[in-house]
Amino acid sequence: MELRQLRHFLSVARLGNLHRAAEELHLTQQALSASLSRLEQDLGAKLFVRGRHGAELSPFGHKLLPRALTIVGEARVARAELDGLADATHGHLRAGVGAFFAHHVFPEALLQFVVDFPRVDVTVIEAPSSELYDALLRGEIDFAISTPASGVVVPPQFESEQLFETRDAIFMRAGHPLAARAGVTLADLGEFPWIVSARFGDSRQRLETAFRGQGLEPPARVMRTDSVPLMGHVLQNSDSVALLGSNPFSDLPLPALGELRDFDVPELAGRYRGVLAWRRSALLPAAEALMRRLRDTIRARLDHAAA
Repeated sequence: MELRQLRHFLSVARLGNLHRAAEELHLTQQALSASLSRLEQDLGAKLFVRGRHGAELSPFGHKLLPRALTIVGEARVARAELDGLADATHGHLRAGVGAFFAHHVFPEALLQFVVDFPRVDVTVIEAPSSELYDALLRGEIDFAISTPASGVVVPPQFESEQLFETRDAIFMRAGHPLAARAGVTLADLGEFPWIVSARFGDSRQRLETAFRGQGLEPPARVMRTDSVPLMGHVLQNSDSVALLGSNPFSDLPLPALGELRDFDVPELAGRYRGVLAWRRSALLPAAEALMRRLRDTIRARLDHAAA
């Protein structure tokens, strides 16, 4: 079993098609098929069920998949570590960033980083926490900074650090019919359209459970999105309300959202966390430097907000 064979296996598993995988790997389809056949011979098991519509993983293929991801990911990390140790001012840093941090803190820290490491290539991937942790497992990114949903846990093979914790709240435009009140209840909010997160899969369920728990019918209209510009446009041009995590950096509002009024509603209380996660193996100096800048920037912003 060779590393390149595992890479070939992963490409076919992801694309589900030998022709497309061969194009991605810059191989002929015959060469790719021969490589997979040798891997199957070495393992003594069929890894794919081939048919007219592509190649699907067999039960043996499903068993091999997580192991192959780990092996190929560790090989990629080892290569990057050796390159980084040879010259800490060169190389390629790959960061995974959640939607919140793509707008807050990360851009500021990144601009500081590229001044000190001008010859380090940087790749930034924006995705939900669960996808970032998968990419971290595969060795495709060096660290992830995100706001994981309550049901998403950092895998035990990673180191992690909680950067902040704040609360969920109800948000609406400053001119909303309820905005001038001292407080609002679920009964007040039921007639309005709602916006909840699409990446926090339990948001809609939380909403329905909270309303039914008070003997109320859940809102009839609920939009699920994590697009900040879309959310801001809808909130500012309608009477919609949104269940969102409170921004811990009060001095850094999101211009795309516009001026908002927020309310605490106990039935919808929840944790909103910022989490930094990285592999247990040694980090490249460049990755350590960017993570350090992120921590310093967050600490400074939180201190300023508390002042």
